[in-house]
Amino acid sequence: MPTRYGRLARWWHAPVTRGERLRGAVIGGLGLFWITGLGRLMLGDAPIALDHLLAWALAGLLCGALFGARCPRLAHCLLLPFSLFGFGAAS
Repeated sequence: MPTRYGRLARWWHAPVTRGERLRGAVIGGLGLFWITGLGRLMLGDAPIALDHLLAWALAGLLCGALFGARCPRLAHCLLLPFSLFGFGAAS
Protein backbone atom coordinates (compact mmCIF):
# COMPACT_ATOMS: atom_id res chain seq x y z
CA MET A 1 0.00 0.00 0.00
CA PRO A 2 1.53 3.34 -1.00
CA THR A 3 2.04 5.93 1.66
CA ARG A 4 0.66 9.45 1.50
CA TYR A 5 4.05 10.77 0.55
CA GLY A 6 4.30 8.22 -2.24
CA ARG A 7 0.92 9.20 -3.69
CA LEU A 8 1.78 12.90 -3.44
CA ALA A 9 5.14 12.33 -5.13
CA ARG A 10 3.50 10.30 -7.92
CA TRP A 11 0.88 13.03 -8.47
CA TRP A 12 3.50 15.80 -8.36
CA HIS A 13 5.76 14.13 -10.95
CA ALA A 14 3.02 12.99 -13.32
CA PRO A 15 2.54 14.95 -16.56
CA VAL A 16 0.26 17.97 -16.24
CA THR A 17 -3.08 17.63 -18.02
CA ARG A 18 -5.11 20.32 -19.73
CA GLY A 19 -7.75 20.12 -17.00
CA GLU A 20 -5.16 20.72 -14.30
CA ARG A 21 -3.89 23.77 -16.17
CA LEU A 22 -7.42 25.18 -16.40
CA ARG A 23 -8.12 24.45 -12.73
CA GLY A 24 -4.77 25.98 -11.78
CA ALA A 25 -5.57 29.13 -13.76
CA VAL A 26 -8.94 29.49 -12.02
CA ILE A 27 -7.48 28.86 -8.56
CA GLY A 28 -4.53 31.18 -9.20
CA GLY A 29 -6.73 33.93 -10.60
CA LEU A 30 -9.21 33.87 -7.73
CA GLY A 31 -6.48 33.51 -5.11
CA LEU A 32 -4.39 36.44 -6.28
CA PHE A 33 -7.52 38.51 -6.93
CA TRP A 34 -8.33 38.36 -3.22
CA ILE A 35 -4.71 38.71 -2.08
CA THR A 36 -3.97 41.81 -4.17
CA GLY A 37 -7.39 43.43 -3.74
CA LEU A 38 -7.62 43.01 0.01
CA GLY A 39 -3.89 43.50 0.48
CA ARG A 40 -4.00 46.85 -1.32
CA LEU A 41 -7.05 47.84 0.68
CA MET A 42 -5.42 46.99 4.03
CA LEU A 43 -1.82 48.02 3.39
CA GLY A 44 -2.22 51.01 1.10
CA ASP A 45 -3.08 54.58 1.85
CA ALA A 46 -6.53 54.93 3.21
CA PRO A 47 -8.96 56.46 1.08
CA ILE A 48 -8.46 54.66 -2.18
CA ALA A 49 -10.54 55.18 -5.27
CA LEU A 50 -12.62 52.20 -6.28
CA ASP A 51 -11.13 52.17 -9.79
CA HIS A 52 -7.60 51.89 -8.35
CA LEU A 53 -8.67 49.04 -6.09
CA LEU A 54 -10.33 47.30 -9.02
CA ALA A 55 -7.21 47.76 -11.16
CA TRP A 56 -5.06 46.13 -8.46
CA ALA A 57 -7.49 43.24 -8.07
CA LEU A 58 -7.76 42.63 -11.82
CA ALA A 59 -3.97 42.76 -12.18
CA GLY A 60 -3.78 40.11 -9.46
CA LEU A 61 -6.39 38.05 -11.29
CA LEU A 62 -4.41 38.19 -14.52
CA CYS A 63 -1.07 37.38 -12.86
CA GLY A 64 -2.66 34.58 -10.85
CA ALA A 65 -4.27 33.04 -13.91
CA LEU A 66 -0.96 33.12 -15.78
CA PHE A 67 0.87 31.65 -12.79
CA GLY A 68 -1.78 28.96 -12.34
CA ALA A 69 -1.66 27.98 -15.99
CA ARG A 70 2.14 27.80 -15.93
CA CYS A 71 2.53 26.02 -12.55
CA PRO A 72 -0.89 24.46 -11.85
CA ARG A 73 0.13 22.13 -9.05
CA LEU A 74 2.04 24.79 -7.16
CA ALA A 75 -0.88 27.21 -7.55
CA HIS A 76 -3.24 24.50 -6.35
CA CYS A 77 -1.19 23.86 -3.21
CA LEU A 78 -0.45 27.49 -2.36
CA LEU A 79 -3.50 29.45 -3.47
CA LEU A 80 -6.45 27.08 -2.94
CA PRO A 81 -7.32 28.47 0.53
CA PHE A 82 -7.29 32.03 -0.82
CA SER A 83 -9.39 31.14 -3.85
CA LEU A 84 -12.17 29.81 -1.60
CA PHE A 85 -12.40 33.06 0.38
CA GLY A 86 -15.96 34.28 0.49
CA PHE A 87 -17.56 31.00 -0.63
CA GLY A 88 -18.45 29.71 2.84
CA ALA A 89 -21.85 28.48 3.88
CA ALA A 90 -24.13 31.25 5.09
CA SER A 91 -25.99 30.51 8.28
